[in-house]
Amino acid sequence: MIDSSACAIQSVSIHHVAVNVDDVGVDYSTNPVAIGSDNLHENLLQYFLGSFKTPEFFNFKMPDDSLDANPMGSLAEEIFNNPNDIHELSKRIADLLYMKSNHPKIKSGDLIVTYFDDILIDDEMVSGIGIYKNEEKDSFLKFIKRGPDYDIKVDQGISISRIQKACLILNTEKEDGYKVCLIDKNAKEGDAAYWKSEFLSLRNRVDNFHITRDTIQATKSFIDEKLKLEAEVDKADEAAILNKAQEYFKSLERFNEAEYENSLFEDDNRRLEFQNYKREYEQSRQVELPDQFDISQPAVKSVNSVFKSVIKLDRNFHIYVHGDRTKIMRGIDEATGKKFYKLYYDVEA
Repeated sequence: MIDSSACAIQSVSIHHVAVNVDDVGVDYSTNPVAIGSDNLHENLLQYFLGSFKTPEFFNFKMPDDSLDANPMGSLAEEIFNNPNDIHELSKRIADLLYMKSNHPKIKSGDLIVTYFDDILIDDEMVSGIGIYKNEEKDSFLKFIKRGPDYDIKVDQGISISRIQKACLILNTEKEDGYKVCLIDKNAKEGDAAYWKSEFLSLRNRVDNFHITRDTIQATKSFIDEKLKLEAEVDKADEAAILNKAQEYFKSLERFNEAEYENSLFEDDNRRLEFQNYKREYEQSRQVELPDQFDISQPAVKSVNSVFKSVIKLDRNFHIYVHGDRTKIMRGIDEATGKKFYKLYYDVEA
């Protein structure tokens, strides 16, 4: 996705940002970091760019179609216009992060702001701004040889293969709010997704990746919010629909709404219900679900867990449903009143 083989790091600035509720503020560094060797440069490139692997892009939200109303987007524009001023502008980025760090689960940490030249993205060579926050350090062992013997010491640092929070702002598509990559490992741990929503103020980019993922999510939500409320739709039926959806997205290159609905639902009324639900989903989530689009396989892979078809029976059994709905039957034992599933198969693996 990102080719950094010709990339050069032009600037690295580090500031320590406390949590807003502590009222401590920001500990600014006086000067950018000096990169004194090619080895350090290569390791920093691996750390800064190596984790941006999923081709998922965002844009800065632009109220009134202007970056001026988006604080982080406006700062990015200033940096791209005046890259030599990035260290001073990085202090304003640290101030913005501090102002948004007011959730009780947010931790203090080091903020790193970088500037890159010559990043190749989708056959376009662009400059980029990297913003990273490190909230935790790892312990590691150092083996030091002294003559014929070794000493072992414990030190703390940051793994170059593990980034917690980061974004990469690419100097392209400015009219749409720039092209932005995002990493947020702690987004589901109750910190209110402040990194994406509050600090960066990003929105999903309208592309095949997000359209594919949103369509899959809409299908799952339709099952959860509509079909599960109907008594005749049991877990096996739910699994069958998800299997059909998975097969459709994994086997085809282009999505067609009518074909997709016909593959999932045999009943005309259910297809109409799904169409109406998709329109509601678009409005409530503020997403676009067009009738046709090119299917993004990386997006399908990113939400693969949606397709997991598992029927959990008390604490005794899990039934994994992968295919033909007609080979599984549900019933109630007349003698005991207990529910059961009957499975038909040809070969025992």
